[in-house]
Amino acid sequence: MFIGTIVNCLTILFGGIIGLFFSKVPENFKNSIMISISLVVIYIGLDMVSEVESIVLLMISLVSGTVIGELLKIDDHLNKCIEWIIRKINIASHDTKVNIAFINATLFFVVGAMSIIGALDSGIRGNHDVLMIKGMMDGIIALIFATTMGIGVIFSIIPLFLFQGALILLATQIDQYVPIELLNDIIVSITSVGGIMILGIGLNLLNVTNIKISNLLPSIITGILITYIAWYI
Repeated sequence: MFIGTIVNCLTILFGGIIGLFFSKVPENFKNSIMISISLVVIYIGLDMVSEVESIVLLMISLVSGTVIGELLKIDDHLNKCIEWIIRKINIASHDTKVNIAFINATLFFVVGAMSIIGALDSGIRGNHDVLMIKGMMDGIIALIFATTMGIGVIFSIIPLFLFQGALILLATQIDQYVPIELLNDIIVSITSVGGIMILGIGLNLLNVTNIKISNLLPSIITGILITYIAWYI
């Protein structure tokens, strides 16, 4: 049942480890690579957002979710949690970007159409092809991310496994209770909201903005709820 997710996590792990061996490349190369990555990330975000069917629902989802995220101070709590983990496993103190790398990589690998659709396909039909393909792509991206951002990229496999694993378990039952049309709308909602977050990551990587992406995470939940309500109205 979890074969696709396990493969996805392993490819990120191996890609990240390989990328760490190239972390000492000259800074000008790193900067050039990071700019290239950032532009591709922005493109991916825009491509995901292009699937949105209602700009109004997307805006409501993001605004309401962001308000919740700010009130809960998710970004601050997540950073404190990551710093605690860093202290526990004795990562070198000079690697100060571990938390940023972890958050960026997690959102990039977790929030996306392939992650959601692949997990649902694994749970509903036992077909792991989508997650296998995603795994190969993520392994290459993890290699590049680790080269420029460091070891924090590797830790993203923990939330990735938890998210996809939970979705796979849910998918074994979800098709009995949720109409396929509504399920498709929910996937579009998650993908479009995720696209905005990916777009924000790309802008942050370019140092154009300093968006607390973690505080946008509740927008995924509010997007699902709003889609569900709108579907039955």
